[in-house]
Amino acid sequence: DIGVAIPCGHAYHKQCFQTLQKASRNNNRLRSTCCICKAQVKKLHNVYLSIQPRAPEDQYQNLESRLRVLQSLSNDQNDILCRLLPRHNFLEEKFAKLKDDKRQLKKRLRSVQDENWELRSDNLETEAKLAKNEADTKVLQSQLEEKDSENRDLFSIWETVELQLAEATKKLKEQTKETKCLMQQVDTMKTQEQHLRNKLLNSRTRRKKLQKRLTRASKRKALKL
Repeated sequence: DIGVAIPCGHAYHKQCFQTLQKASRNNNRLRSTCCICKAQVKKLHNVYLSIQPRAPEDQYQNLESRLRVLQSLSNDQNDILCRLLPRHNFLEEKFAKLKDDKRQLKKRLRSVQDENWELRSDNLETEAKLAKNEADTKVLQSQLEEKDSENRDLFSIWETVELQLAEATKKLKEQTKETKCLMQQVDTMKTQEQHLRNKLLNSRTRRKKLQKRLTRASKRKALKL
């Protein structure tokens, strides 16, 4: 508390006003009066001046460093996604192609089996053709088994790539969300800092005005004395 205010609306420096009260008592006055409007002082109100400390800049530096780290991690996740997506698309295309090949082989196998059943009902002259068709059937069955094994391998690889893609997408979303939160915190801290600066500036302005008024009052008092 550096000053006092009286009901008439005028304010004085605390020590100066105490000096005025002592002078009034020395002059046998029951109550002191305002030096400006001569109103009797019945009640005093203390005037306080509080200065808020400036927000530390280390918090901004820490937030900005964390923001830069998150941005670098987001770039890494984007790179991972860019590498995984072409591989994922390639595996999907190959998987679809293998499905078509398997379907065609099954059709050919059924047609060969149908031909075998027809040839079995023919004469002995067709036994050579039947043996050839059976050999072709075995070859086609072996090819079909190879396609099935390749299909299973590609399917397992495709599932692994799908999981990696889902994890990378999830991490990217989480990092984007944390980046937004940090940006909001930085904006909030900047707003608080501006508010504190404005408050400190207003406090200094009020203090200067009060000091000017107290100086004028002390000069008037000196002139009267």
